[in-house]
Amino acid sequence: MQKFLDTLDHYEVASAIFYHAEKERSSVLQNEMSAKSVLADATSVAEKSRTSFEIHAHELAEAKAAVVDEANKLKIWVEKHARVLEAIQDNSVVCVESCMQLNCKDEALSLISAVQESGVPLTVVPEPTRAQCSELD
Repeated sequence: MQKFLDTLDHYEVASAIFYHAEKERSSVLQNEMSAKSVLADATSVAEKSRTSFEIHAHELAEAKAAVVDEANKLKIWVEKHARVLEAIQDNSVVCVESCMQLNCKDEALSLISAVQESGVPLTVVPEPTRAQCSELD
């Protein structure tokens, strides 16, 4: 009988150890699943961030190219009209008149054509301002 009780005690100890081991294994599996879920979420966020970054980088490159293009256009316009701009800056009416005679174009110093050249529709310019531009032209 004592042998049976000893065997029963060993069985209970082994059963308790197995129960705790099974509980630990279950906890480890649950932690592993949680870690995989966190990793999947982090991967998704990283991919979305990378895609967003690439889109923004592309938009920035396009904007930079547009700015460079507009700067080049402005440089050409300033080079074309440098004498007139210098005369206006020096407040030299005589020089401005001679520049106008040299260009032989009414549009060369036309405020209305400058507005149109800048890409702004005349409909955006208020009527009183358009009238003043016409008078000055």
